[in-house]
Amino acid sequence: MSEPAKNTNLPSPESYSPKKPRLAEMMKGLNEKMINQENLPKTKIIENIMSPDEPWTGSCGYLLCFTSMFMHLERHTVDYYNDIATITDENGYFNPEADIARSNREHIYRAFLTATGMGLVTTWKPEGRIHDTEAAKDFIPRSMKLAGYEYEIIRAADKSALMDKIKLMIYADVPVLARYDYGWELIIGYDSEADTVIFRKGGGTDTEEDYDEDLEYLVCVTATGHKKPDIKTVISDIIETMETNGADFGPKAYYDAIDYYSDDEYFESADELTLKQEKQKVLDFFISHAEMRGFSWIGQVWRLQNRYGIKNPYDISKYLEPGSPYDIGGYCDQHHQISWGGDAVLENNPENLRKSSVRNKMIYVIYQMMENDMIVCRMYKDMIGLDTPDALVPVDRKTGKALHTLDLKAVEMTLDEIMKKVKVKSVAEIDFIKDIEPQGDVDYEVVDGILTVKSENKNIKTNTKKEYATLAIKKEFAYPLKIDMQVMTDVSNVHLYYKLGKATFEEWRHIPGNLRIGDIDLGSDFGYNYKGLVWREQYMDISWIIHRDFTAVICLSRDSFPENEVRHYGINYPYMAIKDISPGKIRFGTGKGSTITVTKLTISELE
Repeated sequence: MSEPAKNTNLPSPESYSPKKPRLAEMMKGLNEKMINQENLPKTKIIENIMSPDEPWTGSCGYLLCFTSMFMHLERHTVDYYNDIATITDENGYFNPEADIARSNREHIYRAFLTATGMGLVTTWKPEGRIHDTEAAKDFIPRSMKLAGYEYEIIRAADKSALMDKIKLMIYADVPVLARYDYGWELIIGYDSEADTVIFRKGGGTDTEEDYDEDLEYLVCVTATGHKKPDIKTVISDIIETMETNGADFGPKAYYDAIDYYSDDEYFESADELTLKQEKQKVLDFFISHAEMRGFSWIGQVWRLQNRYGIKNPYDISKYLEPGSPYDIGGYCDQHHQISWGGDAVLENNPENLRKSSVRNKMIYVIYQMMENDMIVCRMYKDMIGLDTPDALVPVDRKTGKALHTLDLKAVEMTLDEIMKKVKVKSVAEIDFIKDIEPQGDVDYEVVDGILTVKSENKNIKTNTKKEYATLAIKKEFAYPLKIDMQVMTDVSNVHLYYKLGKATFEEWRHIPGNLRIGDIDLGSDFGYNYKGLVWREQYMDISWIIHRDFTAVICLSRDSFPENEVRHYGINYPYMAIKDISPGKIRFGTGKGSTITVTKLTISELE
C-alpha cells in the first residue's frame, strides 16, 4: 500500500489575519520602526516555557504549542505555574499533589480544545491518518479570540526576513507558533550569529539551522487584553464545526467510514499485510476520536466561563451539574467509551476484518458515535436557544431509516419481576484459592476464605500500574449468566467484567457514584449517574444478570439498609442481537485506591 497522501486541505492562513489590527496595547518591541535590529541581542531565549511535549499530551499539535504560549503570556495576571488557587475548581479529579503547572496546562488545553471545536470535529481518511483536529474551521482565530489576543500571519520570502521577525518577537518576550508541513513547533529563542532558532522540545530545547525549510507560516501574537467572545459565539462555532459537511469531515465523515467498512469484497480478498494496515486505520479512526472527545469533556462551557471570564448572557446552570440529564461533558466522555468499542471488537486480530459480522459491529459503533454527537449538539443548541434541524441524525445506509442506537430503554422493574425471568441451569461457587488468577501485578490475599484486593491511587510521577487491581476466574462461563458477589469496599470501585462487558460501581472521574455498564459483545459502555453509589465499610450483595432479553444490576446492603435496589434494568443492548456468543472469562476487582473484601462469589449459568 502506498504512503498516506499529504494533507492538502489545511485552512488558508490568509483568512486568519485581522483586516484592521488595533495599535492600542501593542506589546513591547513589536513596532519595528522604533527598533534598530542591530541593537537587539545576538542571541536570546525565553526561559521557563512549558514543553509542548509534556508526557500527558493530547494529539492536537497546534493547541499543545498554544497552551504553552498562553500560560507564559498570562503569567503576569494569572500564575498558572505556582498558584494553587488556579486548580481549585477541578472537583478533585486531579491529584492535589500533582504539579500545578502541568495540571493547569492540561486544563487549559482541554478548554481550548472544546471551545475551538478542534476536539469535537469528526474526520475520516480512507488512506488512514490520525484524527485531523485542524479540520475545525478557523481554529486559529477562534483560539486567539478566546484568549483576547491579536495576531498576524507571517510568510517571509527569505530566511533573513524570518529571522528579523523572530528576533523582534523573542525580544518582546513572546514565543512564536510555527506551522511546518509536518506539524507545529514553538519557537522560544534565536541565535542570529549562528543563524539558528530554538524550539522548545521535550525536557529541553532543539536548535534548528534550517528553520525556513518546510515552513508554511508563523503565527505571531501582537497584542493581548482584548475583548473575548460571549458564550453564544463560542457555542455557535462549536455547532458549526460538528454539523458542517465537507471533504473528509463532519457528518459525511461518519457515512464515508460506514461505506468503507461495508465493502465485503475488499476486506474478504485483502492479503495479510493489507489487513494489518487496515487494523492500524481502525485504531487511528476510533481511538483518536475517542481521545479527542474524552479530552473535551473537561473543557466544556463552565470551565471557560469560570476560568477564562467568557461573558455569559444565558442560564446554563443545568449544564454545570455532573450527572444531570444535561451533563454535556458526560456525553463527551460517553463518546470516548463508545468509540473504544470500534477497535475492541477486532480483539486485536487483523484477520477478523474479513468477517462481515465483525465489521457490522464496527459500523454499529460508528452509528453510536454519530448519535452521541447529535445529543451533544442538541444540548449546545438548547444552551443558546438555537432551533435548527439535526444534521447528525444517524440514518441507516441500507434502509434510509433514522437509528437510535443509544436508546437502551432503562425500564422500571422490581426485583421480584426480574427474578421471575431468571431460570438457573447450573451454579458454581468460586474457591478463592483454587479458582482465581491475577491479571497483572495485583495485591491480594485470602485469609480464612475471605479475599482482599487492594488498588493504589494513580501516581503521576511513577505512573504506577496498580491503579486497577483485577482477578480472573480460571474457568470460562457460557452466556446467559448471573454473577453474584458479597463484597465490602472501604471507598468505592467494585468492578465486574465478562468478555468485553462490565458492570462497575465507582467514582467515575468527576461523576460521583457512576454505574458503568458495558456491552459484552461490543465493549462500548454507558454511564448511569448516581446508580453506582455504594455503602462504605458495609457488606453488599451485588448481582449482574446478563440475560438474552435484558441486562440488570442489583445492589442490596446487608447491614443498615435492608431494601433491595435495582440499579439498572435495560433492554436493546447490542449483544442481545447476537445468536451465538462463545463462553468467556469473568473478571472482578477494584481501582483508584480502593480495597474490596469479598466473602462469596457465585456464577450461575442460565437457561
